[in-house]
Amino acid sequence: MSSPSMYSSRVAQFWWQSLLLFETGKGYTEKEVSKLSDRSDPIVGAANPLTPQTPDFRERVQESYGKQTALALLGAHLAKVEPGEVEIHLPFRADLTQQHGFLHAGIVTTVVDSACGYAAFSLMPADASVLSVEFKMNLLAPAKGEWFLARGKVVKPGRTITVCAGEVFAMGDHEPKLVATMSATMITLQDRPGISPG
Repeated sequence: MSSPSMYSSRVAQFWWQSLLLFETGKGYTEKEVSKLSDRSDPIVGAANPLTPQTPDFRERVQESYGKQTALALLGAHLAKVEPGEVEIHLPFRADLTQQHGFLHAGIVTTVVDSACGYAAFSLMPADASVLSVEFKMNLLAPAKGEWFLARGKVVKPGRTITVCAGEVFAMGDHEPKLVATMSATMITLQDRPGISPG
């Protein structure tokens, strides 16, 4: 059975091919661009290390996640927290579906938005809060599975704005199926009245 990481590798390959076309169009040679592709993962790789600003980043993410009553209502749970990468798992529930029995697009969006947000939050200072600024969803296939894996990764961290990429896989007794992708922008808030860190 293929794993979601194999699908991520295909996305990475497409990403590097797109980069090659873009950079060669700017006058770089293929050899110059190929040096970049030595990285195994264009989202989180050795050439762009993602370092948390606090040693307790996992605990901070877990604490903030615990305050997410919407995700608790959906039955989603935090499955993985690494620097710049978060996974959330959501079991299938019939009461979360649309009229054809597929997981509703709004639910898919909610879970992967949270995965991207917490991926960004894992790299933020201790006194920071995270909010979504903008995102774009691509719904690639009907969300049909026994459970769903939403993964958020930081593409480009920043002091104020962080860009993330998200994926949602339908899981079960079949190969993982990529059903949605997200491009998301997150903002770091500090010292905002009425908004506590988290």
